Amino acid sequence: MIGIEIMLSKRENKDFFKYQTMINNYCKKILIFILLSFLSFVQNGFGQSELYVFPNKLLPEDTCKLDINKYHNIIIKKELGDEIDIIKLDNSELKKVDLNGDGKCEILHFFSSLYFGNYPLISIYLFDELDSLVNIGTFLNSDFTFAEPDSNCFCQVINGYYEGEKTNPIHYSRVYRYDGKRYVEYKNPHITKNTYRELGLKFYKERKYRLASTYFHNVLSLPYSTMSKTLDVCNLSIVWIKLTQYEKAIKLIEEYLNSLSIGQNKREELSCLYFNLGLAYEYLGEKLLALKNYKLSCFHKQQPDCSSKIISLTSFNEDD
Repeated sequence: MIGIEIMLSKRENKDFFKYQTMINNYCKKILIFILLSFLSFVQNGFGQSELYVFPNKLLPEDTCKLDINKYHNIIIKKELGDEIDIIKLDNSELKKVDLNGDGKCEILHFFSSLYFGNYPLISIYLFDELDSLVNIGTFLNSDFTFAEPDSNCFCQVINGYYEGEKTNPIHYSRVYRYDGKRYVEYKNPHITKNTYRELGLKFYKERKYRLASTYFHNVLSLPYSTMSKTLDVCNLSIVWIKLTQYEKAIKLIEEYLNSLSIGQNKREELSCLYFNLGLAYEYLGEKLLALKNYKLSCFHKQQPDCSSKIISLTSFNEDD
């Protein structure tokens, strides 16, 4: 009996170790699968399905009619209360806008106050059914922009915020939408502008131009910037040229050039803009416009690519 029990015990142990080995192998396969999935997720820039496309910046219409001056003291008292002297406001300015295209005015209040840490702020007011002013959102004005309307036809808001140490803060941006009562947070990708830029460059080098264009679009959509906007316009325009979206690239560059003040940009940055503009016109068959912009590019910074383009197009015109 003892021998039989020992034999059964050995058989049970053998079956147990076989079962244990099978489970271990299975677990290893699961771990490998998870690891490969994670690496794929990172490789694709946080996953394409997770990539949020920020709405385009938008300047709301101000054609609605309203005498905003009579609301100045009313709004200040709403911000600070009746017991606080109005003079405590260091800066206060009102502006009328139409945020949903209904012809009725909303009011923007730009102000800073010692009571709010002396930061530049912007409050948004609308008139309710009783024609009373209602605050529907207050934001930091330094990193603020309106954006294209959402499905409710109300302008969205992109606003920056900071994390980390005050001496070296990390800047992020989130999107707010009006929910019928006030502006509430809608999207917060928690990705910095510089990360979007780096991922755009990464996918551009990998010739994934459509994905790169989305990242570069986000860079230009966000309000905060530590770099020249010119380089970001160059990045997005060359990607659109790669995608044969020449008219979009031309519109982007020319609108940006028209917005610049004299001496606002470094000459090498302007050279990039004019070179991309020349490329877009050349691909559209507009040889004279292409030549004009290549010459402007070389004027701001002499470079081999630019010079060769001028020689090529000059020869083309002489042959004609």
